[in-house]
Amino acid sequence: MNNMTVSIRLTMNMMMRITLLALLLTGLHQSAIAGITLERKAVTRATPFTQGVYRALIIGNDQYRDKQGRWQPLDTAVTDALALKQLLTTLYGFTDVTLLQNATRRDVLKALDELARRAMPNDSVLVYYAGHGFMDSDTRKGYWVPVDAVGDDNTTFLRNSTIKDELSTIASRVKHTLLLSDSCFSGSLLRSASRGIAPLANSEKYYQKVASKKSVQIVTAGGTEFVDDNYQSSGHSPFTYFLLNELKHNDKPML
Repeated sequence: MNNMTVSIRLTMNMMMRITLLALLLTGLHQSAIAGITLERKAVTRATPFTQGVYRALIIGNDQYRDKQGRWQPLDTAVTDALALKQLLTTLYGFTDVTLLQNATRRDVLKALDELARRAMPNDSVLVYYAGHGFMDSDTRKGYWVPVDAVGDDNTTFLRNSTIKDELSTIASRVKHTLLLSDSCFSGSLLRSASRGIAPLANSEKYYQKVASKKSVQIVTAGGTEFVDDNYQSSGHSPFTYFLLNELKHNDKPML
């Protein structure tokens, strides 16, 4: 990634207030998401500082088919992806959303390439992945694991370096780019340092300023460790449970 990249690593204790500078979000109304039940009155707000299209690629992988048994099925990744799509399209003005359920390696790469080709200079792009992740203990290389992965053959995985290359291509074409990675070892996508919004910067002038600049951000479920699948029987992973909760109950005109 280049010097416009802002890397953010969030642990679960930090998830209650997420600042997504790549998105100047558009509004709220009542919705129902599995595991999250509070409701809000309808509020419609225009996005004041950017005129581009909100685009998203959302990937949820549950049904792994590894005959060697290395990659077992998950319980919540597809549910997480469906819930996020619903929130983004009904509450936050996303009009171009591609949802991949149980995606192969080729499916992911093709979707990223297609997203890059149709993205325009003023757009804001969100990429979300929920599924297995892997880190090679010898090389310290991280991977997303598609549903067609085979055992320990990492040539059937999707390397973090490839993901970042694809994200860089998208970022070179659009205004704001945000990657949300909900998988084990997803922190290996990041640089060693982490940064967030300055405590006193939460103002309209600040948002107007950052909206005019390019941004690339990465938010991950954890560092270089395993993460849970089903949080307190909610039907969601811990990361996505709190992400959905924050997005649904947000009462601010900009988040």
